[in-house]
Amino acid sequence: MCHDIGAALGCGGTLAALRRIRAGVYSVDMAHTLDDVLSAISTGKINGFIQPVDSIFPGYPSVSLDEGEVKKAKNGALCNVPENTQNGTYKVYTPDGEFLMLANAESGILKTIKNFFEVNNE
Repeated sequence: MCHDIGAALGCGGTLAALRRIRAGVYSVDMAHTLDDVLSAISTGKINGFIQPVDSIFPGYPSVSLDEGEVKKAKNGALCNVPENTQNGTYKVYTPDGEFLMLANAESGILKTIKNFFEVNNE
């Protein structure tokens, strides 16, 4: 970035420090030190440090699938979306609220963008 700015100005550029204050929806005020995390792990109080995976997609609406469609999704098949679901990108959940994936709905069919469920090798 500094090189590009310097090149555009015709004078070169250097960087003495860089601090990331935001990454997506997460800001630096949500960060914890490594010592804090290790202390939480050792005391068993880690829950306050872990954000759910679906929190990185705050702008997308949610849709829940029935068990039959969940099974299809977990096997990599296309799924039918619930009735009256508009075309677009959705956070997809099981009936009991487990976050499965981010998916695109189009013409009543749900196509996976990215899975977030654990693959069962049974």
